[in-house]
Amino acid sequence: MVIAYLQPYFFYTKRCKPFDQTKKHMKYIFTFAFLLFSFLTFSQNEFIVNTELLNVRSGAGTKYDVVGQVKRNEKVIEISKSGNWSEIKTDEFQGFVSSKYISSVNGKSDNEKEDSSIIGWLIAIGIIGFIIVKVKKFISGLFSGVSSGSAQRQSSSTRQSVRNTSNNSAVYRFRIKGSGSAGAVKYADGMNVEVAVNGLGSQGTPYNNIVEKLFVQEFARKYNIEPRFHSGIKMLFKRDRLDVEKL
Repeated sequence: MVIAYLQPYFFYTKRCKPFDQTKKHMKYIFTFAFLLFSFLTFSQNEFIVNTELLNVRSGAGTKYDVVGQVKRNEKVIEISKSGNWSEIKTDEFQGFVSSKYISSVNGKSDNEKEDSSIIGWLIAIGIIGFIIVKVKKFISGLFSGVSSGSAQRQSSSTRQSVRNTSNNSAVYRFRIKGSGSAGAVKYADGMNVEVAVNGLGSQGTPYNNIVEKLFVQEFARKYNIEPRFHSGIKMLFKRDRLDVEKL
C-alpha cells in the first residue's frame, strides 16, 4: 500500500523542475504526516466486550476508581497492555479493563496481534525517517538559496566597487600649443606629458588644483626642470596654452 502510494511521488520528482519539487515536497510532507497518523490509528487493536457489564477503571487494578462501564459486544480500542490489564478507549471515555473480558474482533492471537503491531510501528518509523530526510533537504535548499543570493550580492557589490574605482581615476595627456617661455621655462610646440589622477581630481574639468600639481611634477621630471623654476611650469597650465586629451 505504502509503495504504491509513493510511486507517483518518485516519478514526479524525477521529471519536475527544482522549484516545482520544492513546492511539491511540502504537500507530500503533510500527506505523509496524515498517513503516519492513519497507521498509528489502525495499529491500535479493536476488541469487543465478552461479559455482560465491564467496569472501566482509572488505573490497571481493582483498587482504582471506576470511570465508566461497557456492555457485552460493545467495541473498544486497545491502546496498550500492562500485565493482565488493557488500556482501552471508547467514544465517551478512556481507562483500564481486565484483558480477559475483551476479545479481538478479528480473532487474532496475542502473538499475531503483537506481530501486526510491530509491523505497523516499523512502517511508521520508516515514514518518519523519510519525512525527516525530505525536511532536511528542503531546509538545506532554503539556506543554500540564501547563501547563493548573499554570494551573488557580494559579487555584485565587488563589481560595483571596481567600477567605482575605475570611475574615480583618469589619465590626461597635455600637449603644449606654440613655442615661447613662461618665466624661466622655455617650451616648444608639441611638448607633452601624461598625468594619472585618482579621486576628486579625476572628476569634472582637468584644469583643477590637483591635476595642476601633478602636471608640474610630471613636466619637471620629463624635461629635467629644477624645482626653483616650477612657478614657470604653473604658468603653462592654462586652457589657451594646452590641448588636453583624456586617455
